[in-house]
Amino acid sequence: MLAKEGYGFTVMLSYRPPAHLSDAEKQKNITLEFSRLGQKLERRGQPYVGLRVVEKKAGGELHGHALLFVLRSNLDAIRGWADTFEKSARVDYDEYQISVARHARPAVETDVQYVLKQHRWLVPAMMVLAQVGGFGKKATQFAGDA
Repeated sequence: MLAKEGYGFTVMLSYRPPAHLSDAEKQKNITLEFSRLGQKLERRGQPYVGLRVVEKKAGGELHGHALLFVLRSNLDAIRGWADTFEKSARVDYDEYQISVARHARPAVETDVQYVLKQHRWLVPAMMVLAQVGGFGKKATQFAGDA
């Protein structure tokens, strides 16, 4: 598992689809947006390792988050995708309040909790982390390249 090897999630992404779309269209748009980014990483030889969620706060707009493990050598792909790439990991603001469509920043420890906040009742956090760790076998081969 990446976590046991000392690697964790490295970037937190937020994506806000165009406001004129219906919720169903927004969900498809979010999936397509993150899938294209994952395909770009895979073309560079890196598997897609991460968590994706779509959420809608009460009275808010549907938007998505992705918490990813990205090799240092592929961070330029994330910078190219994002409208804004924060250089430091800030946790003193609400991700939802960001005004750009594509936002990225370095991941922090609490991001797993943030991404899974609406899903805590489904399974215990340890089970979710164990499932995420299952992706790590293939990615561990690449972790040594970081």
